[in-house]
Amino acid sequence: MFVHTTTRAVLDELGEPELICDDQVVPASVEVLDTNPYRPEYGWLHSYERNLARVLDRWLPERRFELFGGQGVLTEALSNAFCHGHRRQRQLAIRVSVWAGRSGLLVQIRDQGPGFAVEPVLAQVESGKRGYFSNAGNGLRRMCVTEWFGVFFEDGGRAFNLVCWFGDSERAARPDRSSGFRLGRKPP
Repeated sequence: MFVHTTTRAVLDELGEPELICDDQVVPASVEVLDTNPYRPEYGWLHSYERNLARVLDRWLPERRFELFGGQGVLTEALSNAFCHGHRRQRQLAIRVSVWAGRSGLLVQIRDQGPGFAVEPVLAQVESGKRGYFSNAGNGLRRMCVTEWFGVFFEDGGRAFNLVCWFGDSERAARPDRSSGFRLGRKPP
């Protein structure tokens, strides 16, 4: 679901967050796996999402399908950074950062593109109006309807953020649009 918050506010609430991943992903430099199911220009995405899944599996193994693959929110965010933010310029880096704290996780995907008008676009997605979203924008629609993760954008749409709170955290106990989300378990 879309939420109104900031990276700083989430980091303050995570409870001693640690930066556990800070990657500069350059699609032109990522080795494409033989198992790539995507179009050739997105082969980098299949390879990188596998690496990111390994990082997040410690906390979210039961949510992997919702994060990665054809219906995955993080796959869609990475694809959007490449396709819309960078206009498929394979030499531009996409920054992926993951913070883990006692109360939850924050994943940020940041591109170098021009951004987009976040509020009007999200209002259109949430309203269910057709138009552009009748044949595109399905990733934004998935971000809107996810119940397990909170999604917000910053920096004029250049930074996608996904936050999830651990099941017994104070925030997870209040699952509403402004204060929290559910999640399965704390790290071992």
